Amino acid sequence: MENVGDVPRLRVLELDKAAVQGTFTRPIPKTAGAQMRYLVLQHQRNTRRVADLLGIAPRGKSCDEYPFTSTWQGASTSGGHFSRRMINAVQNRNGGIALNNFYTYNRIIETDRFLVWIK
Repeated sequence: MENVGDVPRLRVLELDKAAVQGTFTRPIPKTAGAQMRYLVLQHQRNTRRVADLLGIAPRGKSCDEYPFTSTWQGASTSGGHFSRRMINAVQNRNGGIALNNFYTYNRIIETDRFLVWIK
């Protein structure tokens, strides 16, 4: 048996085979649950990193934005000029309900202008 450097040729072939097998990965799974498990395993079981990667809110949080999404200056129509932050989901939902009540009580419709003062 010939040697490659100080290593027997058979051992070099085994190392090459292991290296080739290590470069091939399984295809990404097709179902959403399997894809999520795959991503979590790829990121050393760090679910926070996967959530950040996918843009998913952490449990109990939701995205709050200002100006309000429901306005023409809001996140959906402003062209990127807005602020956003993860806040408590219950507080965010209650804030949305209060804003909707404000619109209803003051009869604010789509093109009406209004000001918001923050205390």
